[in-house]
Amino acid sequence: MKKFFTLIIAALFSISLQAQTPLTEAVDFTATDHEGNEINLFEILDGGQYVLIDFFYSSCGGCPEVATNMVDAYYQLGCNEHDVFFMEVSASDHPNSAANWINTYSIPYPTIHNDFYGTTIEGQGTDICNLYQVELYPTLVLIAPDRQIVHQDIYPVHSPEDIINPLVQAGIEEHPCDGQEATTLIDVVKEKSTKIDVKFTPNAAAVSYYYMISEEANLPAEAVQVEGTQQTGEYTHTFTGLTPNTIYNIYTVSVDDLGNLEGFETAQAATLCEGGEGMAQIDVTVELANNNGTDVVRLTAEPNDETAEYHYSAITVALYEENTAVALDAIMHDNYPLCDVDVWDIPVVNLNPTADYYVVAIGMNGEGEWGDVCLTPFNVSTLGVSEMTMNNVEIYPNPASSVINIKSDMNGEGQVSLIDMTGRVVKDVNVTDISNATINVEDMSNGIYFIKIQQENKYRIDKVVIK
Repeated sequence: MKKFFTLIIAALFSISLQAQTPLTEAVDFTATDHEGNEINLFEILDGGQYVLIDFFYSSCGGCPEVATNMVDAYYQLGCNEHDVFFMEVSASDHPNSAANWINTYSIPYPTIHNDFYGTTIEGQGTDICNLYQVELYPTLVLIAPDRQIVHQDIYPVHSPEDIINPLVQAGIEEHPCDGQEATTLIDVVKEKSTKIDVKFTPNAAAVSYYYMISEEANLPAEAVQVEGTQQTGEYTHTFTGLTPNTIYNIYTVSVDDLGNLEGFETAQAATLCEGGEGMAQIDVTVELANNNGTDVVRLTAEPNDETAEYHYSAITVALYEENTAVALDAIMHDNYPLCDVDVWDIPVVNLNPTADYYVVAIGMNGEGEWGDVCLTPFNVSTLGVSEMTMNNVEIYPNPASSVINIKSDMNGEGQVSLIDMTGRVVKDVNVTDISNATINVEDMSNGIYFIKIQQENKYRIDKVVIK
């Protein structure tokens, strides 16, 4: 498991572990989407529609899951032709990366992104994200026609219903898309060792549909009709007798009112490793080690025989206890499922030497039932590692507009990194004398950043404002 709540991410989470805009009333913007269409927020709202905005960027870990479910919700709520208008705003993507994102996830609604290539991250997408003070991604915001922000963030999103339900509660009605072809959505409800639960939801144009599961990919629609099972209406089916730890393809093909086959849909699901019916439990040991000359904290996670899948991560005790539910949800859906013994080395330089940490581990058994959370506490100092922080560092001015000056009691070369509020390094500078260095920030967008100053295994992280 390689997803770690680093010191930088921990600092971000201390602001708000759950992403959201702090605004309660919408701010107008006009931008050009990927297709060249001009989008004005207030014009849409004044037309009587709600607006749902997905604030994202293409390399964000949780963004694909939200986008996939948002696409399904878009088709169930009228394709921007009725009560609600869907759009997405990227914090950093340029035309090429946005095009790849749109093609990969078949995004049917407007995508607003930065409109040029460059060494700095700036443009209309970044400006709108800053306008709404979005600091963590993805953030899903619902705005009412009266310009009030109804939901500062819809979270968590693991299915289309997680989006549809709060929108329906706000007064938005489900509508078929005008001229919509018959289609049936596939929602993988639960994966088990030898079973997969799947929910099928046909749209209003689908009189019936055929469904099936297969290890074989790229089956044609005709094969699904011949080999599949016919069904009408919303239906949840449990596929049984499957092979553990195997990827399966789920297919649907729908039938319209004229008997034509339409809306060929596919989805992938994976059975869990073989596990039992008892309580999943993960034992974690923590020790100091050396990996090719680098001091590391080595975590070894070992699941019991009942465990079919597990996830684990390291997080400060303070953050975990303050945001337990959100932290657990992030760990359980980190896209790094494990079922065997795992060894993970964390460089000591990436850890706060004075902070108390938990290794948080949680697993599910062969029936897809989550076990109890396993917490293993540790502190770098108690593992015998000397303090690595860099003291006596002065960073000024703050806020800064053109340069940031650094003075310290360290001599020699060092590295200075500026990290934006999404955790991405936007500027990396090697300096010849860390005791007296100047970093030019004139080319950077206004906003809040973290500055990381590092020399060998010593480091310091501070918050800076550029305006």
